[in-house]
Amino acid sequence: LQGLFQQMTGQKVLTKQDLEAPLKEINNLLTSKNVASDIASQICQKVQESLVGKKLNSMYRVKTAVRQALEQVINELLLPSTQLDLLRQVVSKRDQSSSFFSRSKTQRPYVVVVVGIN
Repeated sequence: LQGLFQQMTGQKVLTKQDLEAPLKEINNLLTSKNVASDIASQICQKVQESLVGKKLNSMYRVKTAVRQALEQVINELLLPSTQLDLLRQVVSKRDQSSSFFSRSKTQRPYVVVVVGIN
């Protein structure tokens, strides 16, 4: 009863026990969608680390907070930490190889490799 009252007033602090069931559910969902079990565990661990000790707003449920934290963790995983400007790198490579002082008989191409898994 006290936990429900704290959640309604926005004073609920998330604990590992609060997150255990939703994280287990997410872990099962990720592994059922062909995410490697160790990666799914790492994702759940990061979600847990980001939520333990945080206060839950009065209108939030634990599942809502977990879902939002999961979205943030997955975005951090999928978005590159550095910006990749492929065209700029190609032009830079071309300019380096065509300068007057660095002329060499063996100019090397800029190689792009694309790998896909089906």
